[in-house]
Amino acid sequence: MKDKYKIFPSSLENVFKEGGLRNWLHNNNAGNFISEEEFSPFWLGHTLTVSKVNFLKALLVIIFLIFFSRLAYLQIYQGDHFRAIAEGNRIKEEYLVPRRGIIFDRFEKPLVSNNGSFSLVLNKLPRNIDKQSLAGEYNFLEPYFVKYKKNIAAENVWQEMVKKATVEPQVLIEDLEYNDALKLKLTLPEADVVSVMAEAERQYGGGGAWAHILGYLGRIKPEDKDKYLKNNYQLTERVGLDGLEAVYEADLHGQEGVRQLEVNSLGKIIDELTLQPEQAGANLYTTLDADLSEFILKILKTKVPRSKGAVVVMNPQNGQILAMISWPVYDSNMFHHTLTVDEVVELFKNPLQPLFNRAISGQYPSGSTIKMVYAAAGLAEGVITKTTTVLSTGGIHLGEWFFADWKAGGHGVTNVIKALSESVNTFFYILGAENYQNHTGLGLIGMQKYLKLFGIDAKTGIDLLHEAAGFIPSKEWKLATKKEAWYPGDTLHLAIGQGDLLVTPLQVANYTAAIANGGILYKPYLVASIKREDNQSIKEFNPQIIRSNFISDNVLAIVREGLRTTVTSGSARSLNDLPYEIAGKTGTAQVDTKNLPHAWFSGFMPYENPSLVVTVLVENGGEGSSIATPIAKEIFSWYAEHRLKEE
Repeated sequence: MKDKYKIFPSSLENVFKEGGLRNWLHNNNAGNFISEEEFSPFWLGHTLTVSKVNFLKALLVIIFLIFFSRLAYLQIYQGDHFRAIAEGNRIKEEYLVPRRGIIFDRFEKPLVSNNGSFSLVLNKLPRNIDKQSLAGEYNFLEPYFVKYKKNIAAENVWQEMVKKATVEPQVLIEDLEYNDALKLKLTLPEADVVSVMAEAERQYGGGGAWAHILGYLGRIKPEDKDKYLKNNYQLTERVGLDGLEAVYEADLHGQEGVRQLEVNSLGKIIDELTLQPEQAGANLYTTLDADLSEFILKILKTKVPRSKGAVVVMNPQNGQILAMISWPVYDSNMFHHTLTVDEVVELFKNPLQPLFNRAISGQYPSGSTIKMVYAAAGLAEGVITKTTTVLSTGGIHLGEWFFADWKAGGHGVTNVIKALSESVNTFFYILGAENYQNHTGLGLIGMQKYLKLFGIDAKTGIDLLHEAAGFIPSKEWKLATKKEAWYPGDTLHLAIGQGDLLVTPLQVANYTAAIANGGILYKPYLVASIKREDNQSIKEFNPQIIRSNFISDNVLAIVREGLRTTVTSGSARSLNDLPYEIAGKTGTAQVDTKNLPHAWFSGFMPYENPSLVVTVLVENGGEGSSIATPIAKEIFSWYAEHRLKEE
């Protein structure tokens, strides 16, 4: 036994620990021996060392710490986030679009109504959804695209749908017929990526009589998305894009409601959790007279069916607009849906430009309507008096140039009353000239001063979009723009409302009102009050004065006398047979040698304590007395019969 086994020395114990022996046997009974025989043909390999065990322990601790840290990060730091996601999968929110406020005229006649409408909507989609698979799932919708979107080929339907399938909802088809909407509502699953949306659709009345004032609605534009999202709008909603609909959007829209629904893993509704009702939009009560507006539209259709122009009717005592029509009008109801090719041509390629609001955005030479301003300026500055006269013989010579009167042979001896009533150019040439035959007139600086005082250089501030200011030419402007010096002839042209002076029809109405009321320039406005659905007042709009006390009523009384004489014996005497005394001024503004001049009339009624200003412009209409004045006469006559008699 001793020959077969040798004692294993303690000094070699470390050899075992290091795994240095190939074949060995440990016998608990005999102690530690080294075998000289190979007991096993199998090689067990090296044993684990202490350093390796410690390394493995450390590695396990590190891995545990990593997993624990990640778990803590997800549970604690981002717990609310993932909890919200989980809740989002369990809870579905439906936004309730409020009823849009109604717009009324001054007699509480509705100018617009809300009618039911249905649209097919691509709902908000998860980011990880397979958009390409939508085509296979929803090919049954193809006939609806073909029916309602004829300009899109059937094979491109799903290409468009996939393109629109963003994280925000998109309207796919507007104005579904009721039967189609009902069929789709029953066909589509309860929780679907496509749904039928019921919404209110604006229906505008008046045949376009207040189209440029009310404006229209449209879908939210991509560039405005962030603005509306901040105000809790849904991107499928229609919002005001022009007119009062746009200016008072925040009031008309109301507040969104929210309904929280509990859904299962398939998205089906289990229960309604909470409901926050929507709040209807506020109603606008305007200064408009709907019946008057419709009557004016009828007159324009009859008298100038193929022309362009504008009519402004306002109260000179407070700046309220009773009617304001840009001609031709357009149908605001066209914007309920995507415009057809024919509708695009009608609106955007029509040479008459029906979308352009000529009443506030059109800039025109004033013609002789501006003479009432210059007459007031000359009297106020002491350049003339009521008795100052000039001799009109057909025009004046200034150097080598001759500036003609409109009447061959002239008007004879003329004072300011006659100058206004017969629109005598000679009188205003001399009034406006810097110096003519030792007579010092207003000159360019003097005329500019009063043009500004009467508001020609600025917007009136009416509560509409896209208003333009008038334009007052100057020496500096002409030199910078035309590279020409200002000549004395330019001053004479300015003195009769020709040349580069530009005004809007609303500005003409406004300075006519200031002369009629004794010298107060009001800010024109369209909305008188805003009220809740229960008729509780939210805001009342009072008249606002732009400028007052800039000219005396004694001066303006002389001007008004001249404007009254225009009707009794001058260029507007066709108005003299009406039951109320009227005062006003005709105007004929030259444009070029190829087109007829613009025709103007601006006046007021009654002569004493006036309550109505009427301003008419017909582009390229010819003489103001021939076309603009007859239109004004119809308006004065209607108002006298239907409104003044009632008072």
